[in-house]
Amino acid sequence: MISKTTFHRADYGPKFMNALAERIGVSNAEKVEAIPCMRSVVLDPWTCETKVGDERYNFFQEVFIPELRKAVIACVDEVRNTKEKEEKPKEK
Repeated sequence: MISKTTFHRADYGPKFMNALAERIGVSNAEKVEAIPCMRSVVLDPWTCETKVGDERYNFFQEVFIPELRKAVIACVDEVRNTKEKEEKPKEK
């Protein structure tokens, strides 16, 4: 199971939040009030070996990794687009 949570400065304190923000490459870490993240909970130790009908497949390799890749690419594209907009000279 994959879910989303958010680390909030008010809950985790400045020491943790600054360290986490710096670790993931955020500038001005002391200004970060919240950091969203994905968390994984494995309820079944055999999750990676999934059987559908008579066929077996690896859940992580065939489902999770491709979905994670799509999410990361979407985030990178969003950051790039935001950066391009910020760097684009304003028309007068």
